[in-house]
Amino acid sequence: MVTAIGFEGSANKLGVGIVKDGKILANCRRTYITPPGEGFLPRETAEHHQENIHAVMREAFAESGLSPRDIDVINLDIEMGRLITKAKNPTVLYVSGGNTQIIAYSRQRYRIFGETIDIAVGNCLDRFARVLKLSNAPSPGYNIEQAAKKGKKYLHLPYSVKGMDVSFSGILSYMEDKITELLKEYTPEDLCYSLQETVFAMLVEITERAMAHCGSDEVSTKSKFYIGSPCRICSSPGIVDVHGRC
Repeated sequence: MVTAIGFEGSANKLGVGIVKDGKILANCRRTYITPPGEGFLPRETAEHHQENIHAVMREAFAESGLSPRDIDVINLDIEMGRLITKAKNPTVLYVSGGNTQIIAYSRQRYRIFGETIDIAVGNCLDRFARVLKLSNAPSPGYNIEQAAKKGKKYLHLPYSVKGMDVSFSGILSYMEDKITELLKEYTPEDLCYSLQETVFAMLVEITERAMAHCGSDEVSTKSKFYIGSPCRICSSPGIVDVHGRC
């Protein structure tokens, strides 16, 4: 049985996980939180991670009941969930504050079949959360999702998909430029709902297109934030989420 430890330092998230033969023994995290309406600076975030990494690692070993001597390998990942779910040929939807890509294994290598041509979807959501001055705790994307659940009125927003590429700067610019006017007719919850549904539809479209191109019937949602939760992805027709969370 192989015992593996993995370190996560994506954006403002810091985490240490320990897995043994497919069983999660520890999954410990810290998040650098900034005031509502503000983003996080790389230097300050790096300082937060440096100050907390040893404590998080000790917490992970304590939670797992193991010591550093018990670790066989240090992990890095591309297709999360394959060990547990036994997925054979997943298409990877990789979304975060800095990335939006559709990746799949084809002809002996991993290939990027589609991506954002400007800003990442996570960056789009983070910046819109600042416009509405939503809290950064636990994350802007999560708070947009919670607000969206209360939205009742849908606003048609710019929808930009070309092939398997997407663009989110137009949606964000539209919302930023017209926010004062929009808030006279729509609630913040309506706007969160409209933005979430629009970007989600765009991601599902390019994911399904890549799956059809590669002959895949599985998708791995490798993400550092969530739009409507991973269950939204796997509930779409023809898509099976290999994370096993649904």
